[in-house]
Amino acid sequence: MSNTKPVLRPFTRLRSNEVDVLIALLAATAAILAAERVAKDVNQLQRNMKPFEEKPMNFGQAIEALKQGFRVRRIGWNGKGMYLVLVQQSVSMKPGSDPVRYEPAISMYTAQGKHQIGWLASQADMLGEDWEILPEDNSRVLKAEEGV
Repeated sequence: MSNTKPVLRPFTRLRSNEVDVLIALLAATAAILAAERVAKDVNQLQRNMKPFEEKPMNFGQAIEALKQGFRVRRIGWNGKGMYLVLVQQSVSMKPGSDPVRYEPAISMYTAQGKHQIGWLASQADMLGEDWEILPEDNSRVLKAEEGV
């Protein structure tokens, strides 16, 4: 067995193939660190997106639920099936044209089965303590492709 130690040379004296290996190692290390950071970010997002409790919420909590992708409603609304959803998509008005970009807005799904963009809360809505997440949304965030 040989007792020779590897010879360490300064970077300025590395051979071409050694430089390639060093670059590959640095790239691999960067990729691993980036993947670890992404995994930490995903874990943090998952912790932040825990299902809300099933008890009634106040208006501020309902707004936070909307921001996380849930549909919300007031328990006392008379209209059948009415709820609110936060809309954050761009819409094209006609094929082949540039999309019309909309700022985020709250939309109400009405008792007539239509979405009304630009819902405004009344004083009673803002002070209400009877907001809830739609029961079918309680443990998941809506995906854009599922529609609203």
